[in-house]
Amino acid sequence: MNCDRGSKTQEFAPSPPFRNYDATTKEIMPSKSPLVIQTLAINNSKFILQSENIYHICENMKDRFKCIVIVGRARTGKSYLLNVLRRKLLNIKDEALLGFKSQSGSQGVTEGLWSMDCSTSNEDFSYMLCDTEGTYEIMKDQLVSSKLFAISAMISSCLIVNIKNKIDKDELNFLKIFFRNTHCNSKKKFPHLVFLVRDWENPQEFCFGIQGGNKYLQAISDGNEELERITNMFERVECFLMPSIGTENAESPRYNQEYNNVRDVFDEKCNDFIKKIVFKVEKVYDTFLFQESFKKIVETINKKEHIDILDLEEANNENSKLRNLQMKYVMGAAFGGAVAGAVGSLCTGGVAVKTATSVISNSAPRVISALLAASKAKFF
Repeated sequence: MNCDRGSKTQEFAPSPPFRNYDATTKEIMPSKSPLVIQTLAINNSKFILQSENIYHICENMKDRFKCIVIVGRARTGKSYLLNVLRRKLLNIKDEALLGFKSQSGSQGVTEGLWSMDCSTSNEDFSYMLCDTEGTYEIMKDQLVSSKLFAISAMISSCLIVNIKNKIDKDELNFLKIFFRNTHCNSKKKFPHLVFLVRDWENPQEFCFGIQGGNKYLQAISDGNEELERITNMFERVECFLMPSIGTENAESPRYNQEYNNVRDVFDEKCNDFIKKIVFKVEKVYDTFLFQESFKKIVETINKKEHIDILDLEEANNENSKLRNLQMKYVMGAAFGGAVAGAVGSLCTGGVAVKTATSVISNSAPRVISALLAASKAKFF
């Protein structure tokens, strides 16, 4: 197996148009497509954080965002689903399916972890959609596989485990491998886990969607200690049963670039997934803290075999302290600048103290805004 995966920008078919960032040439090709970029590479069983790439994906989004990460076996439609979610979030109707590279065949196309920006106009936060390498691609090194799962869980606002057809014993044994090196405690857990069962074949027993999915999860959880251990690592656990896109569409050589011909029930349940899963994701990241936490997580995981949720908590605490110092600096500089401006006005115009108060209150937001931008550039 070739473990040298390096950093690169994902290549797309020549049509439709796309935008990507090339860290070598420092160029971004503009179009209406999203920014898709590798943020985590794997080289000789070590994880390599693509810091510059993370900076660019965060720079492309709003200051706050929710991170949706999908994991699972290779060739189960993870990339395709994230492209569909982006389409739904942005309410796109008439263009081809853009985003992560997705193609039919037996070989996976995603290496390491890739990220895509998704910013809607009606919310004060963005979505970062993250696609991961199919687990069969790195199955020869189970420790690397389990660590990739751990990283995915630690950076996610919502972790989607993509499963084909049903959650059976083999699938649970598979998941056991990936969670065996990750530990939580009763006080601190990962935020949100969703079992997404694709191409569900028994809607008569358990209906499509979240209601049928949660009943199905409850039915298979009774007496299953391994599943209970996995679900106890998360604050919130759900299951969603998704119908297939349709045999005719799945067999089309262009299914990964088209959407308008999917089955109505698949389209309907994708809308439900957005409303009942994605819109209800609670954890929101600050772009600065995310970058620093991501860096700390990767450094820790490269040093240790067993990863504890407390490692993430420690990283967040350190970064919060740094952020607080940063904000004190910003607020102090902003207040000083506003006072200086007010005093200047008083000295030159002999205006009343009331005017000075007005100058401070009006100047501070603009100074804070400018200094925040400058401080972010320094601290990224």
